[in-house]
Amino acid sequence: MRWLAPACASALLAMGCSAHSQTAASTPPASAPAADDAAIAARVSDTCDACHEATTYTVKHLTAAQWGEVIDQMVAKGASVSDSDYSLFTAYLAKHYGPEARP
Repeated sequence: MRWLAPACASALLAMGCSAHSQTAASTPPASAPAADDAAIAARVSDTCDACHEATTYTVKHLTAAQWGEVIDQMVAKGASVSDSDYSLFTAYLAKHYGPEARP
């Protein structure tokens, strides 16, 4: 009976490892298609342009973290940005208006 617990634990561990490796290998990397980029651009525009000219944010070259701080400041002033939009907006703004974005 003493050998049963270690044997079961080893078997479960082996099954878990093989299941994880199969799942990881079959999961493609996440990427946003260009159509999604256009949809996000429209949502950024709708949200930000409600109070600002587009040039208020298009001339800045901030990192995603810095864009997050700007969005936090705007939310504190009353802007409505959902949790899901928050991460999309910071990624979009950093990609198109970040330090390495080309004009």
